[in-house]
Amino acid sequence: MEMEGNRFLTVFPIRPHLIRRIQEGLHQGAVWVAAPPGYGKSMLLRSLELHLPGSRYLPLSPSAIDPANLQEALASLQQSRFCLLDDVHLLADGPEALQDLREAIARAPDRWVIAGRWIPELLCEAPFPQTWLTEAELAFSIPEIARALGVDRETAAQIHARTRGWPIVIALLAQPDANRPLPERWPEAQNQLFEELARSLLRTLPEALRAFLFRTAVPLMFNLNLAAALLEDHPELQAQLPNLLAEAQRRRLFLEPATPPDRWRYHELFREFLLRHGPEPLPPLFARAMAWFEGQGDLEMAIEHALAGGLEAEAVRLLRTLPDAFIWDRGRRRTFQRWVMSLGEPARRDAPDLMLRLGKELHRAGHWEEGRAILREVLTWAEQQKDAALRDQAALMLASVLYIEGRFAESLAWSTHGLREVRSPALRMRLLKTAADACTGLGRLHEARRLYREAMALAEELGDPHYPVFLRHNRAVGVEIPAGRFGEARALLAANASSYEGRPAQRITHLIGWAMLAIEQGAWAELERILGEIEILTREVEEGQASNDFWFWWCRAMGAIGRGQWEEAASALTHAEILVRGHPEREGFLAQAQAWQARRQGRPEEAIRIAERALPRLDGAPLARALVALERDLAAQALGRAEAHPAVEALIAMRAGASFVRLRALRALQAHAVGDPRWRRHLQAALRWLGREDRLSARDPELGMAFWLLCLKEGIREDEAIRALGGLRALPALQGLLRDPRERVRRAAARALAATREEAAMPLLYEALNRERHPTVRQTLENALQFLESLPPPPLEIRLLGRFEVRRGGQLLPESIWPRPAVARLLQYFALHRRRWLPRERILEDLWPERDPEDAEEIFRRLFSWLHQVLEPAMRPKGPFRYFAIEGEALRFDPHDVVEVDVERMETEIRQALAARPMSREAWTRLAGRLEGWPLLLPGFPYEAWLIPHQERWRSLRTEAAQALAEDALVLQELDAAIRWAERAVEEAPWLEEGYHVLMRAWARQGQRARALRIYEQAVEALRRELQAAPSPLTRWLAERLRRGEPI
Repeated sequence: MEMEGNRFLTVFPIRPHLIRRIQEGLHQGAVWVAAPPGYGKSMLLRSLELHLPGSRYLPLSPSAIDPANLQEALASLQQSRFCLLDDVHLLADGPEALQDLREAIARAPDRWVIAGRWIPELLCEAPFPQTWLTEAELAFSIPEIARALGVDRETAAQIHARTRGWPIVIALLAQPDANRPLPERWPEAQNQLFEELARSLLRTLPEALRAFLFRTAVPLMFNLNLAAALLEDHPELQAQLPNLLAEAQRRRLFLEPATPPDRWRYHELFREFLLRHGPEPLPPLFARAMAWFEGQGDLEMAIEHALAGGLEAEAVRLLRTLPDAFIWDRGRRRTFQRWVMSLGEPARRDAPDLMLRLGKELHRAGHWEEGRAILREVLTWAEQQKDAALRDQAALMLASVLYIEGRFAESLAWSTHGLREVRSPALRMRLLKTAADACTGLGRLHEARRLYREAMALAEELGDPHYPVFLRHNRAVGVEIPAGRFGEARALLAANASSYEGRPAQRITHLIGWAMLAIEQGAWAELERILGEIEILTREVEEGQASNDFWFWWCRAMGAIGRGQWEEAASALTHAEILVRGHPEREGFLAQAQAWQARRQGRPEEAIRIAERALPRLDGAPLARALVALERDLAAQALGRAEAHPAVEALIAMRAGASFVRLRALRALQAHAVGDPRWRRHLQAALRWLGREDRLSARDPELGMAFWLLCLKEGIREDEAIRALGGLRALPALQGLLRDPRERVRRAAARALAATREEAAMPLLYEALNRERHPTVRQTLENALQFLESLPPPPLEIRLLGRFEVRRGGQLLPESIWPRPAVARLLQYFALHRRRWLPRERILEDLWPERDPEDAEEIFRRLFSWLHQVLEPAMRPKGPFRYFAIEGEALRFDPHDVVEVDVERMETEIRQALAARPMSREAWTRLAGRLEGWPLLLPGFPYEAWLIPHQERWRSLRTEAAQALAEDALVLQELDAAIRWAERAVEEAPWLEEGYHVLMRAWARQGQRARALRIYEQAVEALRRELQAAPSPLTRWLAERLRRGEPI
């Protein structure tokens, strides 16, 4: 029993689920329990002896390798119903004893439970049925750890991650010690574990295997090539490596697969044990591992082993070669910090470049205080050592981080001071960029553009392959987008696209730029696509940039506000607010979004309050301040107040064209409201900025609507105004203009209502047509009505499976809308004959076969009229019924292909899945989810002859799909699912032998052969009852294999 001896009996709890698993296995045949030391195998067998009547526990001793001794030991089990044999691995080198034991087991497999560190091959290759329990089943689960140690689930999960549920470790931690908390017991428990391993395991291993373990425990993971490098001074062992690895695996010495697939690693605690008990100094071995990983191009593992071996000079050398891509592309800043700070202080002082890099990267990730503290520490070293070059580098980085924190004026001061003294072209290039970045925050867009261009010229002169990417991005986002030069911004971002392939962290920054461009253009669908891609990339990054996190949530909020999704906007704004952290630019953009949301929701007073609370805190970020002030003035305009906050005028001085359009539109509305003739100049200026693309309506719908209504009423760019107002669906405002005293305005309003393409405009136009007397206006109204009536109707979604429902334009029609049940039945009839021409005579015969033709015609005419009213509520009397095409005496439902019938869609999906078998896991899951409710077609409705063929076709296809799901679940090793779907198939079609085949195979593969044989008996009875037939040869063959204990 070795490690599982009596000293731990009081700690290992009874584990009922394992006892039940063994009892179930004994119903089929022999049960093997194989696991490394310390997994409670012996204790499990002793517990089983108490819970399994007629059982006897027998631990083998090394002497049992002699067949005579084994026979003597086994003789004591002859009268036992169940034989619980322990430590069978001791027989591994005794083939005669193993053969004797195999024969004894084969005579009655369901008597035997055999445990050991491993099961010799001669035993487990036997033909009798077998059930296995390994360390995977014997390991303690998180709930078991929580109960055993009396800790919460989170603490138990941490212990499970460290121990992987190794029972002996849990037992050692559970030793009662009222005076010490659990964390303080860990070192002693670990020492006890290591003592046990040394006493009961290590000393029993062959010397060559011990040497293999000690050397291969040095690296975090190894393969045979690395093992050969570690054993280069033992050529006699190198030749044995495949055998030594196989022996370690056979003995279950805590060795498990690693990634990539050809590598292995030891259980963490077992590796610590081997490192502590190794017979030789470790640093030279770590140096070999480091050199091997470096030679393989695995820089990360090389650094890990250099630091683990205390090889600081080598670690510094490797860290200096670490590419930016490692930190940026995967967000591995904390890993980099751990590596650098693992160096002693003397080593860090000798490598200030690593400290500067660490400070910059931590700050970039939003850890401002940490990053700034490291940079100031390096600046102090530089001053102490009078190192001017190091001082300049540290100063440049401080300027950069001050910009990131929104302290733009301080950042610009550091940058301009550095530019006066710097002599290094590379350092000058970086200072120019930092100065340009600061200018963007201060709203000095023209100056920022000049500095970016100068830095770009210098980068190209130096041949720097990376810096132009940063310069183009920052110029696009910080200058060209706010300036409204969208074409230039798009070109700069597009030029960078290829630089971010395979670099998720950097691509997130790139996509944020595209997201901001989409916002200024009001391209909300494009923004959603971009944000979706960012969310996917975020899952690939260990830790992203804090600034990106803020801008992501700000963009998410702006998109939600633009689409009118208020709950999503509120959630995103909450996330963004947490990330502001006193940054003035972020605070300003957050206030801008919050005020815009309040204005869009019809709460302009709140929008003004939000803006006025934020404005005093935004002096350090003039552009953000001006944008918040603009939102304030727009909210005041919504209240009918013409106000102009002084900060708004800065947008003109900054040449911030993206917001300049909105400012000019606002000024035009304000001036027109008070009769100021300058309204026309403001309006024309806004139109010049817009060109031929209406970005105003998309970016700010309420402002756009007011602006284009003004254009419409004044007859300025009338066609553009009609298109814009149509796109804005401005029905209430346009309805009012249908009563305007000016004939030109009424005609324009009618055209704009037609441009909305909304059926809700039809009653407005019809009402206006009834009262209008001017012939030209009447003709325009009639044309508008006819245009809307010619458009396809709103989509219909008809549900016939299970409950009958109809959704029109996404809205559920209430049950009360149907004047008679027969009206709904008429729609159901047409839905099941969608897009087919039906002669009127056939319709009458199908629906009213017992009626006189004239009576049936009258009923149909009345029901069809009611159906018209239900499905076309906005249509004028005697208007067209757009859901039907009528030619002579034939009707066709859904000529515009806007109707979706659920049973039709489901049939298509099922047939596609059946045609693509075997299904992939994704396709299987999708089809199973669609069929989970197992619906019938129009259940519970009165008998109708025309409906029966449709119901039977659906029932047959549904059964075929269930059988396919069952069969493919077997292929996917989803046995429970296979049973569930096969049971549905045979319940629907009791004669379906293929369903019984799946059930027999699935139950057998779960180890329940008796139940599988009962399924066979059910199949025999069902076939006799339903078809008066015997089972097929295949069914009988499966049953025969089950009886012989053979797999199926």
